Amino acid sequence: MRRLLGAIILAATITGLVGCSSVTLPLPCDLTIVALPAGSTMQPGDPLPAGAQVLARPDDFDRSAVAIVSDDAGNPAVSFELRGDAIARVAAHTAGHLGELMAIAINGNVVAVPVIQSPLLDGEIQISSGNQEGDDLAAKFAGCVR
Repeated sequence: MRRLLGAIILAATITGLVGCSSVTLPLPCDLTIVALPAGSTMQPGDPLPAGAQVLARPDDFDRSAVAIVSDDAGNPAVSFELRGDAIARVAAHTAGHLGELMAIAINGNVVAVPVIQSPLLDGEIQISSGNQEGDDLAAKFAGCVR
């Protein structure tokens, strides 16, 4: 009897799922980008500093566009896209702070501190470690990828 009951519950669950529509669920990570002051010593693993200038909050990211990719040198990189007003905030900051650092955090903990190499005008961001440690960087973002 117990096996039959389990089979009925499983069949009911499968039947119920067939007719459902697609739902966007939150990712198991909240991405944040913050501006860092010149001379910052922030490192991956650090918590976000209190009072940091937030450039992009979790809701500013297109969650369906987070991806693990390869950079121009073939190293693992993380690509993501901003939306809404965050595009202008990040564009303005990066245009005025070339060569400086910004922090990217997941769930409040810094996972990358990339150097701003060019203005990020269109909201598309790609970060890479530029070496073999890129696998570690990709692993940190793995929970953010659908």
